[in-house]
Formats: sequence, structure tokens, C-alpha cells
Amino acid sequence: FYVTSRDQGDKTFDYAMDHLRIAKLPNVDTKHVTVLRDTSNKQNRQDEIAKTHDIVVFLGDSLNDFRRKYYLKNDVDGRIKMMEGDRDKYGRNYIVFPNPTDGHWLAAIFGDSEPPPTDANREIMKKAATKSAWGVN
Repeated sequence: FYVTSRDQGDKTFDYAMDHLRIAKLPNVDTKHVTVLRDTSNKQNRQDEIAKTHDIVVFLGDSLNDFRRKYYLKNDVDGRIKMMEGDRDKYGRNYIVFPNPTDGHWLAAIFGDSEPPPTDANREIMKKAATKSAWGVN
């Protein structure tokens, strides 16, 4: 199953289907592809799928792609605590595909998921991306 949230206009679903087909992924059909244009909350659809299927892995570029509990604006520390509680799932059940240009992780740092590309914001990003900034060695 593929659950994505995006809005690229009236052809959003067609674009998503085309991208999955180009990647030669399996089960690319209307039963297995869900495109949410009005919300980024995938958990309702994921829970629906889990009623009839065993979900073994989540793939995404944001923690929110895995479970909605990670949707914490302006709270990097809160997101880290949530991740610590699910540490055993990362690399097994949760696979992160980094997206350096978009995501709610940016909102946790800046309060906005599309901060302007200023020198000051680049410094904030650099600090947030540095392990030592979180006391991790």
C-alpha cells in the first residue's frame, strides 16, 4: 500500500500513480494507492489498512509518515523523546528517506515548514543537524 499526502492540483493522483509505475513498484492500482490532498495525517488510512493487513514497514521522509504522534510543531526535544521511545523500530519498521528541502521536521526547528533560505536560517539548520547539538556523541 502507498499512502501519500500532496496537492499538485487535479492531476495529483495521476502524478503519484505515474511516479510509482516509473519506479516499477508492485501493486500500483486504485486499491493500493491513497493520495491525501487535504491533510498530511496518514494515520487514519494506515490504521484502516492495518485492520486487514499486517504492516511490516513504513517508508517516509518525515516522522509523521510513520505515526501522527510525531507531529509536534516547534518541539524538537519532544520529537527526539518520541523517537527514543520507538528506537527499536527505526531501521526495521520505520525507514527514513531524507528529504532535505521539505517536511514537518523543518517546522519543529523553524516554526515553518518552508523557512526562507537566509544565512541565519542556514546556521540554525547547521546547528540542528549537528549531533553535538543534541548531546549525542
